[in-house]
Amino acid sequence: MKNLSKALLCVVVMSLLVATLTQVTTAEPSVRNVNISPSNPTVLSNVTFTTEVTGDNIIAVNLIYKECDLNICKLIKNVTMTETSERTYQAIITLTYDKATYMTYHFEINSAGTWTKTEYVNVTLSPGSGDNNHNGTNGNGDNQKSPGFEFIIFTIAVGLLILVLGKKRFR
Repeated sequence: MKNLSKALLCVVVMSLLVATLTQVTTAEPSVRNVNISPSNPTVLSNVTFTTEVTGDNIIAVNLIYKECDLNICKLIKNVTMTETSERTYQAIITLTYDKATYMTYHFEINSAGTWTKTEYVNVTLSPGSGDNNHNGTNGNGDNQKSPGFEFIIFTIAVGLLILVLGKKRFR
């Protein structure tokens, strides 16, 4: 009976030791090296988030963000990030709130069925259209429409004026 008690005590102690070691070796997931491209995003633009996620048994990484102005934030958007290489995840988002002055984001990481959230981070948004076709401008940032049409209209108006005045003189 004494040997059975000692054996049972050894099994319990060993089980506790193994359970403790298992908890210590399972690393808590964390986010490192967040890269936002472009580094100074504008409203209504595409923004690429790339980050390194460390930890064991990473199942999914989600980017949660919202676009805000001084008074209100638009609805929260949840984007599943794609693993582009080992432990590196990426997501491309499109900003849609034209009055936004900043955006706020954080990551949620599913590690072995347990979700871990990171802290919120604010990013200031620059004003501007943010689109790639320059919204009808010449692309220099001076918002001038394509030149040439005003000159053509002016030339036609002057030509018609000369025709009308010329016909009256020769009558």
